[in-house]
Amino acid sequence: MNQYIFDKLQVLNLHKMDLLATLKRCGQSMIALLVAAVLAVWLIGPKTGAGLFDLAHYLVPAEARAIILRTDSAEILTADESTKFYEKNIVEINDQKVSEYLANKYQVSKIITINIVRDARLIGQEVGVDPHLILSIAATQTRLNPYYKNEKGGLGIMKISSNEKTIHTNEDIDTRKNMKKGAIAIKKLLSTGYSLEETILEYVKDVSNKNTPTANKNLIIKEYYQMQKIGLGDT
Repeated sequence: MNQYIFDKLQVLNLHKMDLLATLKRCGQSMIALLVAAVLAVWLIGPKTGAGLFDLAHYLVPAEARAIILRTDSAEILTADESTKFYEKNIVEINDQKVSEYLANKYQVSKIITINIVRDARLIGQEVGVDPHLILSIAATQTRLNPYYKNEKGGLGIMKISSNEKTIHTNEDIDTRKNMKKGAIAIKKLLSTGYSLEETILEYVKDVSNKNTPTANKNLIIKEYYQMQKIGLGDT
């Protein structure tokens, strides 16, 4: 009797295992069907405009695709990625051109000028001032010298205005911080309604010798337009 019950329990246990295995296979099949349905909607759904390669672009980063396929990443980018890729490269190319121009004209190492140009671009974006204007002041007024100081109180790469009551610190000769101070001063002047030429004249007049503010302004304006052309690829 006990053996009969034992055999029945074994049979039931086997049926239970078969049932669980069947349910597991059904569950896996349902998941596979669900994934297939999602892919089908993605590939042929209305207004998606998607295709197999578009899906791959989302699943695999552009950098990984470039490494795997050993090709220029620009060749395997989606439309959005391609736009960002070329914008980034255009910015870098423009930075290099302006940097080379400054290095050659003012006899400064390109290692230094490229960092100054990049800092000017980032500061310009942050403050809301054309980076070419920042660079034109730094180039013409101090020849990109972060340690510049004159008898009229002009200090640092941007020749920022100071006075006898000001206690200067290392921050004043830090290139990036000095450029940011200068950019903020320019922004304030522009915000008051001054024209570009009036803004530049106001900026330099307190730190220029008596007869040179207008001459300095003209130098800055000329350099500003020249660097704009170089940065925009017009020369």
